[in-house]
Amino acid sequence: GIAIAISSETGSDPAPRTIPESLKDKPNIVFIMCDALRADHLGCYGYPHAETPVLDSLAESAIRFHDAYAQASWTKPSTATLFTALYPSGHKTYLKPDVLPDDVTTVAEVFQSAGYHTIGFPNNINISPSFNFDQGFTDYIYLAPDYFFGANESTSKLTYYAILRKVREGFLVSSKYPRHYYQEAAIVNQHAIDYIVRHGNTDRFFLYLHYMEPHDPFFVHPFNGVGYARVTMPNPDPSWAEAFRAAYDQEIAYMDHRIGELFDALKAQKLWDNTVILVTADHGEEFYDHLGWWHGTSLYQELIRIPMIIKLHAEAAEIRPPTVRLDRARHIDVAPTLLGLAELPAPETMSLGRNLFAVGEDILRDITVFAEEDHEGNVLSAFIEGPWKVITANEGNPRGLAEDELYRLDIDPLEKQNRTTVEPDVLHTMKSGLELSRYSAMTGAVERQTKTLSEDEISKMRELGYIQE
Repeated sequence: GIAIAISSETGSDPAPRTIPESLKDKPNIVFIMCDALRADHLGCYGYPHAETPVLDSLAESAIRFHDAYAQASWTKPSTATLFTALYPSGHKTYLKPDVLPDDVTTVAEVFQSAGYHTIGFPNNINISPSFNFDQGFTDYIYLAPDYFFGANESTSKLTYYAILRKVREGFLVSSKYPRHYYQEAAIVNQHAIDYIVRHGNTDRFFLYLHYMEPHDPFFVHPFNGVGYARVTMPNPDPSWAEAFRAAYDQEIAYMDHRIGELFDALKAQKLWDNTVILVTADHGEEFYDHLGWWHGTSLYQELIRIPMIIKLHAEAAEIRPPTVRLDRARHIDVAPTLLGLAELPAPETMSLGRNLFAVGEDILRDITVFAEEDHEGNVLSAFIEGPWKVITANEGNPRGLAEDELYRLDIDPLEKQNRTTVEPDVLHTMKSGLELSRYSAMTGAVERQTKTLSEDEISKMRELGYIQE
């Protein structure tokens, strides 16, 4: 595989590195992105067919957010939101050619300015250095796939490469292997574990890892050349859903095993106790749940409800025992939460998100969710408040979605009954809430709560049912 590095280091290592005095008492951060992982395909989220012992075990000793949401349903806008705590219309990185603007502040920039060594192994072209996602990373090493036809990162973005790949995949070669699409988890681990072994005890680090396995193509395991890819099957027959799901589950099981190897390396280096680990996904995946496939063209629950598991460092874990949190968490909350766990102030630009472990009044009320999409001609918005969810779509959208959809998630979690005609008043109220959220997303107009969670507030959250032991 080709690794494209953006690094401030040259040649051999300079003088021995030491952890700055100001960071001696702070935790390391490991941010794990599982591309296209649906929450409802993990054992800890109740999936009966899951083979995910590593993540399930992590969830038992960590805090699992049962109801966590992405703010978009494909990689580029979602990751930009995770890095900046801005909505897509705030960071303006939601179209295929969009580049993350220089003037946003990323979570890596804040950690870097505090003295952390920031290192990332992106594994998806959409968040590579050429789209400016390396902001704030000391090292940002794009694990490029083994491109066909001797192409490189630049040509891989071009339309003709996509056409050539489609021809090759559809007509010339029937077998598929991960390396032609992304570098598999074993390669991600090689890079990450090498860093952990060499520098884990001499750096205070913020480490971003991107595992691509749940993303299509869905490969059958053990690898036998069989994989189901969007590029060759953009609109499959519904009869494929079962085979797709089975391969998707095998991919998740394989990734889970590899994440276990990463955790073992952290433990072997005696870094586990002082490391915060966040596991989440950029979005989910569709298996014809709503007559569609893949991701990026709708905002149903299978796409925007994502896993979020946070293992605290030992010091913080003492005051917040393992629990399941039932209040809603969102991608915009991730950056402020990671900074909060390191006791670093979040910049004003991250004020739309909340530190999930430091709250004011807002944790004791229902948190609303806003998501938006402008992808392949589908311009969509979704808003969740209480049990209700509204989704709006542009007229004549290519996906063929209704302009308004209204669902009651507590009694219809799979969004099968559109209630727009039977609840017109609710629809009106929800659309008003959506417009307010859209304004807030574009302008960043919300005040930030930074008060630390007290024992009284933890008790109150338990009383209200936001926390389950």
